Amino acid sequence: KVKLLPATIARIRTLFEVSGFIDSKAEYQDKTDMSHLGWTTLTAKQGARSRTAKFNYTINAQMKELGDIFRGVATQEISLLDIDNAQRYQPLDLPKQLDVLENDLRLEWIAEPDRVLIVLTEIAGDDSQPLIARNHAKRIADAIKKGKYKSPVKK
Repeated sequence: KVKLLPATIARIRTLFEVSGFIDSKAEYQDKTDMSHLGWTTLTAKQGARSRTAKFNYTINAQMKELGDIFRGVATQEISLLDIDNAQRYQPLDLPKQLDVLENDLRLEWIAEPDRVLIVLTEIAGDDSQPLIARNHAKRIADAIKKGKYKSPVKK
């Protein structure tokens, strides 16, 4: 199960409400076709009402931000799973997974850097992990605390 921070959930709700997503009949797909980059499908349900919209490129700011947030959550959860697997079964692979995470943070592909901070702090303090991984986790955690990495979740 995915657990999101309250600020992320609030932002998602705000974007759906501001855009009037459920009641709108608007098509969010722009004339520009970017199907080679993949499709984004958003579905919202409220009581008996529901709506699904599919697009690969949009100029609608709210829909673009929602797509970015959900992609960020997916990337974040995949990274956390890969890091957990490396910690448990392949400790020597952990530095590589931390490199991937750091790159995703730099590109603003992680929705909740503060949530990742918890895992990084655990790694930095775990003597059973390789020293290079502990040091790397500490450097990334310090950078997150200083606000170096941004999130696709706007305030």
